[in-house]
Amino acid sequence: MALEYHNQELTNNPLKKNYSIFENNNEVGYVTGEVGIENVLIATVNIFPEFQGRGIGFDAFEKIYYEINQVEQIKIIRGVWCVSEEYNHCENGMSSNLNEFQKHRQTKSDEESAFSTPTGKWVKKIGFNRINIISISNQEVIVDFFK
Repeated sequence: MALEYHNQELTNNPLKKNYSIFENNNEVGYVTGEVGIENVLIATVNIFPEFQGRGIGFDAFEKIYYEINQVEQIKIIRGVWCVSEEYNHCENGMSSNLNEFQKHRQTKSDEESAFSTPTGKWVKKIGFNRINIISISNQEVIVDFFK
């Protein structure tokens, strides 16, 4: 898998990243990330459905994480999983994270369900294995992952 990342960020802010992702000259998705106050990273990884399940999402997430973490130590990774127009191509118009969280929540605890999402699996791989669930609704889940 030879991925190319094309920088789409219009500012020179080293704590803000925005890339279109290409494979063999085909756009396969995009990734954005920004660290705000209290060193909280909020990232959006959107891989087009036909390219999902191939590790592209984790590769993109890891790229954003390490680039920003070199500039400012990330203490929290915040997951904001929701229903949005941005996810119209996904099942029920919800992010894959929200969809997975809701499915797992039928048989698992909220914490286990959060770690069963794509983001939950990715953050565990980079050492963020603790969680604080901020809010849960049918339309949105907000969680903080930390070390």
